[in-house]
Amino acid sequence: MQNSKRAIEESFPIVEINRLAIPERNAFKPIYQMHKWFARRASCVFRAILLGAMKPAGTDIMDEFYKDHTHDLDTNGVRILDPFMGGGTTVVEALRLGCHVTGIDLNPVAWFIVKTEVEPVNIEDLKAAQKEGGSIYAMLFGVFLCYALCLPAEG
Repeated sequence: MQNSKRAIEESFPIVEINRLAIPERNAFKPIYQMHKWFARRASCVFRAILLGAMKPAGTDIMDEFYKDHTHDLDTNGVRILDPFMGGGTTVVEALRLGCHVTGIDLNPVAWFIVKTEVEPVNIEDLKAAQKEGGSIYAMLFGVFLCYALCLPAEG
């Protein structure tokens, strides 16, 4: 990232982002029901902040908001550190933008939730488990139980 002025330094679409944040804050997110997060943050706010911090001045953040950033030179490979990741809002949104992310938290529940949330799922393993007669839910519960007990999952 260059040392030139960033989009967030010029303007921030607070009204538009607030409109997106209201319904998101009231949405049911099962992954966060495991532990009460008192400072739960809206993903759309963090996405806009990250875009504003990485995009050059003059960029319309709302024009960038829903774009595919797979090959975006402004976001891909940018290193992001979240030293108090909590529920992982910054981690998840930065990964969606193609950044290299490091998240740290002293709370092992926070670490477990974020790790599980961003870990790739092998779709073929899920399909195979379903064909073998077990439900996907039962297989996922087994994986969850293995992680919760800190035991290696059988493969």
